[in-house]
Amino acid sequence: NTKLRRLRALCHYCVEIGIADSNPFDRYKIPADVYGTPTFLTLDERDKLYSTHFDNESMETQKDIFVFQCHIGCRVSDLRALTTDNITENGTFLQYMQHKMRKSKPIVVRVPLTDTAKDIIAKYAGQPDKRLLPFISQDKYNDAIKRVLRAAGITRTVLIQNKRTLEEEPHAICDIAASHLARRTFMGNMFKKVRSERIVSAFTGHAANSQAFSRYT
Repeated sequence: NTKLRRLRALCHYCVEIGIADSNPFDRYKIPADVYGTPTFLTLDERDKLYSTHFDNESMETQKDIFVFQCHIGCRVSDLRALTTDNITENGTFLQYMQHKMRKSKPIVVRVPLTDTAKDIIAKYAGQPDKRLLPFISQDKYNDAIKRVLRAAGITRTVLIQNKRTLEEEPHAICDIAASHLARRTFMGNMFKKVRSERIVSAFTGHAANSQAFSRYT
């Protein structure tokens, strides 16, 4: 659907500037996006991961970064851009403007820092260029998330729909984990606690009536 929407925009632009006579998407409707049940870590699983210590320094670091993301709920694109300037002067909140929404909805998201989040920030203080945490590439980060979850024994089986066959498939949660699991963990557990779309969406930057957000409620 994302690729089709980009192609539709290109066709519309071609008609607009006069190098095409018609837009084939005028006669074709792109199907609605489909969102299934969100998969996320329980609070016990998140805390079990944080309490697991790894002798491998790289695994320990990426574990901490992932747990921090679970406590903040931001996208990985925003996580990687965070610096000490994103922490409020009293050290109580983290604030940032979402990279994905910078053109359509440039609002500042403010998230209270938990004690765990503060401890992780303090542990990695003094990064170059005022970076908040020692990030690696997104692909390596996603691989590290899978490794640390499996090593911590977080292997609960979840059902995932195969995007090609549309059949359900059982997978260990560690095997399908990636950076966005942290954002889903933040949203899913917060909604279970507060039962308020308004509060959760204020901390994630979602529109409360968005299709992607509504599956949590």
